[in-house]
Amino acid sequence: MAAMWLAITLVPSLGPPPVPVPSVTGLSLDKAVAQLEAAGLVKGQVREVYDDTIASGEVVRQSPFEAKAPKGSAVDLWVSKGHAPVPVPAVVGKPQSKAERALKDAGFTPVVQFAFSTDIERDSVISVDPTEATKAPYGSPVTLVVSQGPETFPVPRFTGLTPDGATALAKQYGLKVTINAVPGTPQTTVISQIPTAGTTVRYGDTIVLWVA
Repeated sequence: MAAMWLAITLVPSLGPPPVPVPSVTGLSLDKAVAQLEAAGLVKGQVREVYDDTIASGEVVRQSPFEAKAPKGSAVDLWVSKGHAPVPVPAVVGKPQSKAERALKDAGFTPVVQFAFSTDIERDSVISVDPTEATKAPYGSPVTLVVSQGPETFPVPRFTGLTPDGATALAKQYGLKVTINAVPGTPQTTVISQIPTAGTTVRYGDTIVLWVA
């Protein structure tokens, strides 16, 4: 009997059918994984990276990002750690208002404390914590120590000022004022003060003024 040969056709598998890959950027990791699994895909490697625009805990990017991928394949995810740490700006010696603005512009929350100083002029920054140029978490508090000037100093001259001007000057020096009005006068100008100008006073002392 003659041998019979059978023709066998081999059809190689193309693997699992492709499924659409959902875009999960901007989602939290849990929501991203849930969407991938619902699409027939699985979570691949998860890496944490800093991102200045995507909130901490949300997906920054994914791979693959193609329209379709084989069902059951893994999708790698990069998850935001939030804004990268930034250096504390140079603010020592600057006026308080400018120092606070510089910190806010850099993304920090200023916390102000006060201290007496014979070297740093009143309203200027003595020190900052963390120190200048140190990288700190974005949005974290940074403490400014602002000079109140020396604890004792010569009292300024108030005579000739208006009551409002004298009050503002006293506040600038950390002094309190008591204003006595001279009856029968316009009461628009300081004519006398105790203690007199140049007398040594202490921060928080009270100056008595007479206005006429």
